[in-house]
Amino acid sequence: MKKLKFPSLFLTGLCLSGSLLFSSCEKEPKSTPAPVAPTPPGAKGPYEHGVFVINEGNTLGAISYYNPSSKVVRKDIFQDENNRPVGQFLQSMAVHNEKAYLVAGGSKKLEIVDANTFKSIGVISGLEIPRYFITSGNKGYLTDYVTYSGNGQVNIIDLNTNTITKTITVGKLPELMAIVENKLYITNSADNFISVINLTTETAEAPITIGQGPSSLVVDANKKLWVLCGSSYGTDPGSLAQVDPVTGAVERNFPILARSASPQDLAINGQKNRLYFTLDNKIYSMGISDAALPATPLVDRGTKGFYGLGVDPQENIIYGAYAPDFSSEGKVIRYNPGGAAIDSFNVSVGPNGFVFK
Repeated sequence: MKKLKFPSLFLTGLCLSGSLLFSSCEKEPKSTPAPVAPTPPGAKGPYEHGVFVINEGNTLGAISYYNPSSKVVRKDIFQDENNRPVGQFLQSMAVHNEKAYLVAGGSKKLEIVDANTFKSIGVISGLEIPRYFITSGNKGYLTDYVTYSGNGQVNIIDLNTNTITKTITVGKLPELMAIVENKLYITNSADNFISVINLTTETAEAPITIGQGPSSLVVDANKKLWVLCGSSYGTDPGSLAQVDPVTGAVERNFPILARSASPQDLAINGQKNRLYFTLDNKIYSMGISDAALPATPLVDRGTKGFYGLGVDPQENIIYGAYAPDFSSEGKVIRYNPGGAAIDSFNVSVGPNGFVFK
């Protein structure tokens, strides 16, 4: 359920505009997972450090875990630790204060676990179509479509009591969020604006008009917002825009034209000075000061597209998620900052994103 409907509807290729050129395909070496090692003495748990892969699943989702040092891969750690699945159509995960928050959209819930042991410690249920979660202090913010045809909302959650204290209406199909200077910025993937919420007063402010279909955003080293836009079915021109969150002005806008589907999965490196996104089965990268979109892709997978993207903030290793279908295992390919494939490993069904811890 990463895009706008259930995952099987979104295994489509992405087309690139004429200004972005093709390059040759990369070979992808494989890695052999090592046996599961015991928890090191003094560690808080077996998942204290590593890479978590969010898998939507065919119906039941899963969190896979990868240890870059030992090459250990565990395909469903929530099931391993709790003897039950995490829920239907796992959409996203966030970590805050030694807790992990797992958004299971099909189960209409936010599952809370110990981030180091992955033992369940709570559930917030009664949601509608929850999508993404972000935190600030003792508050959490969860986007919820509510409906596929009308306005969505942001649920404000007290993290001390795990209760929803307020809901604020935003645009249609709200997705990812970012926080800058005590304001929350929300992408609305079926509208042409970003919603803004003042976190002090917990009230909506004037939205920021942007390109059609904003779906992902990041904050750079200069505290500027970068927003990736484009309708889910490729009916509107896509764009990558830089926004000043103080004034709401769109300072730079790079159009991404003619394609069959949208650019996706905007990510940023650990130094917050280099952007990444996927388009037409490729990964593109550009510096935040670059004057134009890149002419060639950093990674080209030919006919095999990416369903998720992440960049390790410590090592700047690029992680690409591949979902061949929604009935078989997915795959993660790791690339060095120059775009050369390092290795790959299998995960659960429908990998769509990463959390680095």
